Amino acid sequence: MSAPLRAQPLESERTNFLNTIKRKIAYENIATDENFKLAEEQKKEVKDEIRKLESPLKEAIRRLYRSVAIPGKGGLKEKDLGIPTYGVSRSLDEELYEQLRMDGEILEKIAPIVLREKYLTNKDSVLTELIFQSSLKTPGEARPLNRRVVEQSIVEGVQMGMFGLGELEQEEPKCFYFKEYPTVSLSGNEILIKDSICIEQKRQKEESLEGRETYEECLTGRDAREGARARREGNGSAC
Repeated sequence: MSAPLRAQPLESERTNFLNTIKRKIAYENIATDENFKLAEEQKKEVKDEIRKLESPLKEAIRRLYRSVAIPGKGGLKEKDLGIPTYGVSRSLDEELYEQLRMDGEILEKIAPIVLREKYLTNKDSVLTELIFQSSLKTPGEARPLNRRVVEQSIVEGVQMGMFGLGELEQEEPKCFYFKEYPTVSLSGNEILIKDSICIEQKRQKEESLEGRETYEECLTGRDAREGARARREGNGSAC
């Protein structure tokens, strides 16, 4: 399992952060301590100072945690988010997400062909739950934004006929959806299935249905005289 993303404090920014937060805490203590007998004008000044320190504190936090450790194939790699842009009000989470998205570390969409080439080139089937978990836990793997990204890729791939969706039944793949809209759960025995297997299973099912329909049409279409003659001749059935 890969390690989670981890923001790492920069020692060079620690002093500025501590001074800023201490100053804000001091003013907040003054504002709430009843032992301080402040005039109304003084109370207003204290509140103004607290308000003024909100933006510098956010910037100090952003500077302190500008370095993020990202799991890679060779271990953790550091990503420097840089100095915050003046006047741009975004949370650290928002900046980190945007940077990871731009770097291809987080995926908002996965092309179905990627799933087919990665998981079904040398296999007949693969558990969908394994696909999702692998994308989250494998070091160096680009991570989907959420499970919906994987689900949508599977839906598109099944509709396009790149692969099918079904379940393992007695260790054998059984195709339920192929070239149609599927219901995806990413759990249990649900599997992606190689397209050739779904095509063959669909062909066998159609042949079985055609044979059954032909027999039923034969039974329905023969008239009573043909049936009686067949029984007299000992054939049992005119079909």
